[in-house]
Amino acid sequence: MVTKLANERRKRFLKLKENYEDVNDLIKAQLERDIIIVFDSKGNILSVSPNDVGHDFSDKDLSKAIFTKEQVTILEGRNWNDYMVKTDPIHATKYTIAVKPTEKQFVKTSDFLEKIELSKSRSYDVSVKLSDNTFTVKLSNKTKKQFKDIDTKIASIKSIRQFAFYITAENDPHYMLHTERVTLKDLIENTSIERKIPLELAQCDVYTMKIFDKYVRT
Repeated sequence: MVTKLANERRKRFLKLKENYEDVNDLIKAQLERDIIIVFDSKGNILSVSPNDVGHDFSDKDLSKAIFTKEQVTILEGRNWNDYMVKTDPIHATKYTIAVKPTEKQFVKTSDFLEKIELSKSRSYDVSVKLSDNTFTVKLSNKTKKQFKDIDTKIASIKSIRQFAFYITAENDPHYMLHTERVTLKDLIENTSIERKIPLELAQCDVYTMKIFDKYVRT
């Protein structure tokens, strides 16, 4: 007995066949066509196929991306569990296939929060400054240019739109004294963001989650 799904595949094949004089041309076109990869919110690959039949995309945890046949050759003969679909941190509709990072057995606090070190470097993504009773943060012009074609209202990096900066006791991210939060929208639209802070915090350290590649404190 022919199943409903098999019958639907047969109908699709016959419809496609109408566009080709030779069935071999049809088969060649089918072999060379783009591939759809279905993946979850963590990038885990769930299926690799010319179609996405059988998946319910009303489920917010599921997404799909179209890749060329050449791009998908990285998966041939390999375990999909060792690979993932990575979403571009700025352009959320751009995807790549990458090897999954090796999971660490132990996770340190420093893997989450990073101290922003004093630096005179002019090369940075994010710059912060504690001066008197003012906290200042800004993006470099080079970093801002990455978002020039994106509406600042929806701009994000690694799906994050708001950033927290933790002012802590010296060399101790566990002892937080003050927190400042800024949005990517404000950082893009303004030369810098300035916030008033208690005067006694001027000599403290600043920690943050490393979202951008390079942070400096001036």
